[in-house]
Amino acid sequence: MKKTGKILLLLVTVFFLVSCKTDPKEYQMETVAPTITPDMVTAKYILSFETHSAFCEVTVNGIPIIDNLAHDFGTINTSLLASAFLENGKNEISILFTPFENNKEASCKIQLSANFPDKSIELTGITASLDKNGYPTSRTSEEYPQKYKTSPVREGKYLKENEVDFIMTREITLQSLPEWAWTKATSLQDSSKTYAKLQDAYIKLGLMFKNNDYDSFKKAIWLAMQERAVADLLDPEFYFETTDFPDEFSKGVSSVPTTNWSDYKLKLYKGGRLARLVDQYDLPPLNYRRPDGEVYYYNCYFSLIDGKLVVAR
Repeated sequence: MKKTGKILLLLVTVFFLVSCKTDPKEYQMETVAPTITPDMVTAKYILSFETHSAFCEVTVNGIPIIDNLAHDFGTINTSLLASAFLENGKNEISILFTPFENNKEASCKIQLSANFPDKSIELTGITASLDKNGYPTSRTSEEYPQKYKTSPVREGKYLKENEVDFIMTREITLQSLPEWAWTKATSLQDSSKTYAKLQDAYIKLGLMFKNNDYDSFKKAIWLAMQERAVADLLDPEFYFETTDFPDEFSKGVSSVPTTNWSDYKLKLYKGGRLARLVDQYDLPPLNYRRPDGEVYYYNCYFSLIDGKLVVAR
């Protein structure tokens, strides 16, 4: 395309975006003030993740936390902070295990540790591997002292897009975690009313992307950002600056409106205290487009707190 053509296209695009701006009053979301402070955090709960020749996904309390699906060889070794998705009382960690065919060394391993200032304690874990017959098993998982209150591993399997995934789950009872806002939320019900509330929230967030409204977006997700920062003993402003959002909004973002809402279903977690909408590929009805044309999805979780539906994670 000639330079004059590019300039004309840019001017038309800018005119379209400006002319289609939405009044910010139409998409303001209710918020709740964070109450968690760093002195309430006594330990960081770290989840280690190691895989070899297998595709694996890890969930914490049913929430997808990390996977290796983008790694063709199915082999990685990493860790992440899981504290913000855990609560005092019973929690579940799970591995979804899809071993590569004809590879007896296929395995996935997770370990949950409590990292204190002076020590680290491994509390529970799961090792998914293959037995001598090539069938998935968790029998090589470690046993833990009774004082750590971790259950035996439960095994199961289910079909997913014509593949068989094997799921292995373990319970762990925790204490001394901060009482995150979502843990005190009112349970949402699996109903059309809940779906409509979430749909409205996604639409409002999408309008913030459409308007490139950085301030409104930051305000809407601040509770989630603040609590995740405190869980890592980081300053919330610093934590937010390390995300992609400040840079993305400074360059200018737009949204891709969702029209096919029938493709999305409601998913509830921890008894309805966390919720989201997802399609068959586990993608949310919320994305934004960068100036270079790349489209990114923002996967957030909502909670009903003090009668307000807010972004909690």
